[in-house]
Amino acid sequence: MFLKSTVHRCLWLLPLLLCLSGCAGSLSRLELERADLEPDDLPGVEHVAVTYFGASGLLLRRGDEAILVDPFFSNPGLLRTLAGRIRTRPDRVDALLPEVDDVSAILVSHSHYDHLMDVSHVALTKAPRAVVYTSRTGTCILDSEFSRADALDRLKAMGDPPCRPEVDQEPLKPKEWIDVTPRLRFMPLLSEHAPHFRGRSLYGGTRAQPLGKVPNRASNYRKGRVFAFVIEFLTVTHDQTRVDFRVYLQGSASNAGQGLPLEDLKEFDLAILAAAGHHEVQGYPGSILKRLRPEHLLVSHWEDFFAAPQKPLKTVRGTDVREFLDKVEDSRKELPKLGPSRLLAPGSRAVYPVRDAKPR
Repeated sequence: MFLKSTVHRCLWLLPLLLCLSGCAGSLSRLELERADLEPDDLPGVEHVAVTYFGASGLLLRRGDEAILVDPFFSNPGLLRTLAGRIRTRPDRVDALLPEVDDVSAILVSHSHYDHLMDVSHVALTKAPRAVVYTSRTGTCILDSEFSRADALDRLKAMGDPPCRPEVDQEPLKPKEWIDVTPRLRFMPLLSEHAPHFRGRSLYGGTRAQPLGKVPNRASNYRKGRVFAFVIEFLTVTHDQTRVDFRVYLQGSASNAGQGLPLEDLKEFDLAILAAAGHHEVQGYPGSILKRLRPEHLLVSHWEDFFAAPQKPLKTVRGTDVREFLDKVEDSRKELPKLGPSRLLAPGSRAVYPVRDAKPR
């Protein structure tokens, strides 16, 4: 039985390996922005700056309010990821991540290595104020490093109790607001992850006990629960709380109806949607765009994250990014406010004025 299951697994992994080994695509049909905009690019105007790091890694900042999502820089190669040992590359993280010592939270959309692997190094050495919000599976995977650093109080589980029952934590429920600061909050939404190849998924499942070691294989990073997020930048006065900028963020493609925000959340300034795996699900991205009706769209998880950062950019393996953008265009006739679809090169920044922005 064991031999039969092993052979069966290898038979479907072989075409996956063959595809991934040669399926990184050209940028020839894509309009890629390599902008590195500083705050002075919108002089005197209140704005939110979004920096794209690659995969689903993002930094969202308004003034001194900042939040990180899925920071990932190490980019182990394809063969090492599928068959060898992987690890965080502190040299790459330190070289590519800007100053984030004022970041208040790190959100993790799910626990695969390309979303979670670099989080410990970022949180424990670069963002000492940040609380990490992940699934219980994520807390179990990160437990060893955070425990060794005596920082388990900075590791929060969404949707389930934390990995260690002795950790005192208020329940963090999906579809409820979590206050990061008085002027920054987010809402986790249960979502799903597209299959990787012809309906098959790698590294699924959950963890309910501490892993007990620093993870060193991609298979250590089980998917766990999958979340999308609504993030809001606020203005708070003595008599009201006003939403100045609302972001919807999804770190993996999902079928129609998954990861949707609450019905009373109507106005979205920015949607950030992953391109990878869009062809493995139904109704994406059109259904979510029609629900959000955003003013701006930023595409994430579009580039080959098996390539070292210094290598020439190519598109994510096994996914036609141009086809994803064509699907957006097919939905555009029902989205009169939607601006151009933007693809940022890793390390680039886009700046968006907040609602009713006025010169300071």
